[in-house]
Amino acid sequence: MQITNSLLKKLNYGAFSLHLISAFALIVTFAILRKKVNFDTGLWTYKITDISDDQRDITLEPYSYLEVDTIALETILVLIFLITAIFHIYYAKSSFYTNEISKGYNRLRWLEYSITSTLMIFLLCIVSGVKDFDATLSLCTINATLMSFGYYFELSKDNMSKLIALSIGFILLLFIWFIIFRNFFSRVQEVKDAGTDLPFWIYSVLIPMFFWWTSFGIVATIQFMKGGDFKKYEFYYIVLSYLSKAFMGYWLAYGMMREAN
Repeated sequence: MQITNSLLKKLNYGAFSLHLISAFALIVTFAILRKKVNFDTGLWTYKITDISDDQRDITLEPYSYLEVDTIALETILVLIFLITAIFHIYYAKSSFYTNEISKGYNRLRWLEYSITSTLMIFLLCIVSGVKDFDATLSLCTINATLMSFGYYFELSKDNMSKLIALSIGFILLLFIWFIIFRNFFSRVQEVKDAGTDLPFWIYSVLIPMFFWWTSFGIVATIQFMKGGDFKKYEFYYIVLSYLSKAFMGYWLAYGMMREAN
């Protein structure tokens, strides 16, 4: 299939419509079926509660540093779709976007990803059980940095610079998801030791989202190896952006409104 500017324009209009519809659908759903989320959404830090006489041993006690309530979670989920919709309508109407694509990159896409994907990582940290405030903040910062390497990958002219940006990007991606999965499976073991299990919807959000995240790196890898018309890679990014956000957004909305087990 030949990807043209006209097709990309139509695709951006379609992506704008789908993201906007998703945002309003979530708003209506949350308004009608409002429930307090049934999992712990607090982020924790630690304070010293006891010091031994020889001052060699200390006892740390976690306490809630930031409580992300139901309304905050719902708002973040809606904002992900709304922010993406704003970018897509700009792409569809802007000659700047067309000029960017003709030069073989889209700098604004990485700005949008640095916002929306970081919000997604924040939600995934809370769902997965990354409870430490500093760890969550660090993962969000690393994810925004990861997006900057996508930016440098597209703007780099020589293959060595592209390879370095791509390699560091994958290292950061694996680091982010190692931390998320390490905390998640620790929580899984904790609840199993307590004689129960986590709801299935949590598994069905987290594990597939790793593959959605990786798919963007795969597109960049194909671009690095095969090159060719940049428009087809822009096409892939637009499609993946909607599918990944829709998958996470819809599943999280479903899970947030489930009754506690």
